[in-house]
Amino acid sequence: MKRYLIIDTSASITITNDASDFPQGFRTVQPIKLQGITSGLAVQGVGTAAYRFKMDDGSIVSVDLHNVLYVPGCAMRLLCPRHVAKNTKGMDDGFNRNL
Repeated sequence: MKRYLIIDTSASITITNDASDFPQGFRTVQPIKLQGITSGLAVQGVGTAAYRFKMDDGSIVSVDLHNVLYVPGCAMRLLCPRHVAKNTKGMDDGFNRNL
């Protein structure tokens, strides 16, 4: 099953609407309201989300992002590029590549 992430360059953190993105579960938080594109939606949890991306050559890239917000009312997953860069430290990681 294909699952989509929208790359949101104006986001300050990654948001998911799918609890299955958290293989180790997430911790519930006091409901807080978001601003911006998700304005008015309530955060219900935070945790480490595991994403797997299939590259054009067929290889799989795994990325675990810490402190992803669980917002079940959000219409889609929003991937923050800066959040990815903070969680991928290797020089060969896609968001940290030296050319």
